[in-house]
Amino acid sequence: MDKRTLFMTLMLAIAIGGGAALLKDAWIRRNDPSRNQNVYDHMGGDFSLVHKSGPFSLEKLKGKPSILYFGFTSCPDVCPLALNTLMGSLDSIDPEVHKKINKVFISVDYKRDDKDKVDEYSRYFATDFVGLTGEKKEIERVTKNYGVHFSFVELKDSKLGYTVDHTSRFFILNKQGKLVASFTDVKNDPDFKKTLIEVL
Repeated sequence: MDKRTLFMTLMLAIAIGGGAALLKDAWIRRNDPSRNQNVYDHMGGDFSLVHKSGPFSLEKLKGKPSILYFGFTSCPDVCPLALNTLMGSLDSIDPEVHKKINKVFISVDYKRDDKDKVDEYSRYFATDFVGLTGEKKEIERVTKNYGVHFSFVELKDSKLGYTVDHTSRFFILNKQGKLVASFTDVKNDPDFKKTLIEVL
């Protein structure tokens, strides 16, 4: 066997071995709950935000599982679509599930969204939706803890002045307030309903 053939054979073996290792790891993460949980062990945690009724922390959510979503009230499409989809997905499980779970909207637009605006916006999707906001430092802290990215983007030809790029993802907390899962697709991902039923 010449050197070139030997080299190509070794590269192919490494590629196959690496692919097999990735597939094995993906299978383990999907089928071993303890491995899945490890992903979220360093995420989540308490926060100090503001509700229309006053200061709001993670402690007020404990006793019921919660779904957190980060966005902003001037969001033209992503937030409304995501929250409407969430409402439909919860209804498809059981309309009564709304009473058994906290639904929380956290605005990352600390420049523009005050507590009254966030409360009005979130209650448009459900009267029991909890709308939260906060100062710059607190919003940066909670988004960092939950792995949420956001950034302000200038809009030169708009009266809004700017928009906010942000992570669109739903975070599932159990009754103890511990982050156990997150989803981008709550309509078609079967693991969303499975996870929600497990924490109820």
